[in-house]
Amino acid sequence: MENAQPYLSLVVTARNDDHGGNLLGRMQLFVSGWIAQARRHNLPSELIIVEWNPPADRPPLRDALSWPSEFGPCMVRFVQVSRELHGRYEHAERLPLYQMIAKNVGIRRARAPFVLATNIDILFSDELVAFLASRRLEKDRLYRIDRHDAMSDVPSGASLDEQLEYCRTHVLRVNKRDGTLSLMADPKQPSSTPARRKKPPFHFWRKLQGVIDRMADEAPLLTVTTPVPRWLKRIARFYVEWGGISGILRNGLLLKGPVRKKGIMPAAPKFPSLHTNGCGDFTLMARENWFDLRGYPEFDLFSMNIDSVFCYSAHYGGAREEVLPEPMRIYHIEHATGSGWTPEGQDQLFKRIADKGIGMISYGDVVGWAEQMRRLNCTMIFNHEDWGLAGLDLLETEPRPAPAARVGT
Repeated sequence: MENAQPYLSLVVTARNDDHGGNLLGRMQLFVSGWIAQARRHNLPSELIIVEWNPPADRPPLRDALSWPSEFGPCMVRFVQVSRELHGRYEHAERLPLYQMIAKNVGIRRARAPFVLATNIDILFSDELVAFLASRRLEKDRLYRIDRHDAMSDVPSGASLDEQLEYCRTHVLRVNKRDGTLSLMADPKQPSSTPARRKKPPFHFWRKLQGVIDRMADEAPLLTVTTPVPRWLKRIARFYVEWGGISGILRNGLLLKGPVRKKGIMPAAPKFPSLHTNGCGDFTLMARENWFDLRGYPEFDLFSMNIDSVFCYSAHYGGAREEVLPEPMRIYHIEHATGSGWTPEGQDQLFKRIADKGIGMISYGDVVGWAEQMRRLNCTMIFNHEDWGLAGLDLLETEPRPAPAARVGT
């Protein structure tokens, strides 16, 4: 397979275990969609799929998925981490896939100057791929984006444009910097028609956020108004510094001991409120920045919040966050409740992890490390130089293209 030098490496990880339900169906949408968009926008890229701990009783992903006869400017690489290597980890029997370590394996072997860590159930809006193909990415940037969660019934036999239109018109929730906004008519019925016409309240909320930000900065609301009262400025500043309602709730729920009993809120955290909501689905940086930071922290834990820790490591390591605006989007195809984080499935997910006796990073840990980085004014690097299983010779293969159609005589 001959390809131009890739401009962008996409790194994902999976195993053929039907995690979340219909894993192969969701993954087929992802790989077919990306290959088609890379061809449409002439974007030289490589898709690195790290197959971690493949099940012995199922075919490898390379054989379980369908592939086009021509890949265009996209190269697809499979990197396998064997069951034997997986068995070295403490929770190997209870945690079949170490997501962030697996992504590090792909990042470490990426060849393009820019690397996007994402997941196998994502579709990219055409506007986003057009931007990536314009080659305007910069070093020392941490690119993030809002994640739109789409219903699971994306039509597999439809064209890419029809699939994207389905996602656009069947959004369940939007994961933004300041929290997750549900667009479902009934949160208990995710298969029902989403209440998409909640645009006016959402629009009002964005306007209100702008007003609060101006008050927090001690700016007048209108050029003809008197300055905002001091007590109102204090409230607005507290709201902004704590990261909005979601930040207040998260930090407030973490309070323990006499501070919480007395009902006293501590000083607001001073570190920046980065867009960590859904960051595991879209974290894009220059390969050089990934290598400087040695990838995601390789904790022997469930993957929850490890990607958030990395975002703060990147920020204090010199990669300034840039959130890509609308109409650029990523669509996350919904999977079984509790198999990944959603507001509706959070309790189920946490219980499942706790029942297995697997630890995970709490939001309080993220806050603590972020505050420590702020005080020291430097990043934190958690891995040794051999991060991403650098010293190991892993099996690498390519997919088998479908045979070209015969021309009739």
